[in-house]
Amino acid sequence: MKKHTPIIMRAALFAFLCVFTAAIIITTSGNMRTVRVLAWRSLENSALAISTAAESTLIMKDMTPGEEFRNILSDRVVAYAFIADSGGKILFHTNPSLKGSVMKGVLPQNHEKPSGRRIVLGTGIGAYEYVFPLKTSGNESSYLVLVMNTAETENIISNAGRIWWTAGVVILLLWISGILFERMASRYIRLESEMQRQRELGMIGQMSSVLAHEIRNALGGLKGYAQWIDEKTSDSDERKQALGFIIEGSDRIGALVNEMLLFSRDETYRLEKINLYELATDSVNEVLSSFAGIKNVIIDNDIYVTADGEKLRRVLLNGLINAMESIPDKGEISVSASLKGETVEIRIEDNGKGLGEEGLAKVFTPFFTTKTNGTGLGLAYAQKVISGMGGKISLKNRSGAKGAVLAMEMPGGKGK
Repeated sequence: MKKHTPIIMRAALFAFLCVFTAAIIITTSGNMRTVRVLAWRSLENSALAISTAAESTLIMKDMTPGEEFRNILSDRVVAYAFIADSGGKILFHTNPSLKGSVMKGVLPQNHEKPSGRRIVLGTGIGAYEYVFPLKTSGNESSYLVLVMNTAETENIISNAGRIWWTAGVVILLLWISGILFERMASRYIRLESEMQRQRELGMIGQMSSVLAHEIRNALGGLKGYAQWIDEKTSDSDERKQALGFIIEGSDRIGALVNEMLLFSRDETYRLEKINLYELATDSVNEVLSSFAGIKNVIIDNDIYVTADGEKLRRVLLNGLINAMESIPDKGEISVSASLKGETVEIRIEDNGKGLGEEGLAKVFTPFFTTKTNGTGLGLAYAQKVISGMGGKISLKNRSGAKGAVLAMEMPGGKGK
């Protein structure tokens, strides 16, 4: 599994969700616009039909509004209606008291074609005003003006607006599904990477174990003969120094072999409650006895962790050694612990030179080291046993300060 696969997958999924979300919004917006246009057009067609029927009745009655004309205008969608001449004088009104009055600003610019517009009545209620030119035999022009109720039209548009709720729910479900898919896919990728790493570590472990045993057997004889010859050689002999190099080199190779065996073997864990303050204090005293800088242990005496004491002690010793070696001169090393629910976070912090980008990425990779005399197995072993004890471990640079922090999360709590 490639390193950038999760990032590429997230980017593709995010783009997919954005495209579908935009498509749903655009489609819903278009549907709403269509419903709105059709609703108002339906009201306009109703006004045209009523006006045409009323005009036909007027023509048959010699342009005199009669009972049949009034019945046509009594349609429930008509709020009121009137007939006006070109000067705005009302010739007929469904409210007889308004006959003879003058209405300004009602008649359209185009006197040949019907026209409509939305208005607000004096009561604050919305309405639709439709002006229909009447066909008369004389030279005088007159117009039938219908003021239509828009409540039903607006109700249709309002009901259609609920489609936005449906679209919102669909978008919400789409994003929830996308997020769940991303979580599941990321978990699968992480587990696959961990399994791949475990397979690689297993192969390294088997190979290291075989090599370590062979090297240690041969090294035992080499070192033994070198020590025997060294004992037989006088201090003035110039070969004495060379023998010292052989013995010293044998010790270093022996230490490396022991670390390889330690890293490669199958571990068993004897988990028990460990007083963290005592363990950390003993480790600090053992490793930092010659350290000239400031050393702190900031741990409550009643904090415990559930761990294999010997293995956790080895991890702490390794972390303290790394911290001390990262400080070129006098500095400060602190070991602290804090509770997070049923987990204890142990932190070893220093104000040394910290880690580079490559170091941060590969720090737990077996045989990777930035030291001239390091084996690159200390932190790999730490990760192996901390994980084996149900914990987590990380190493990163301190935020806003020089140095690095080795953090371990272990099961634990407060109490004896």
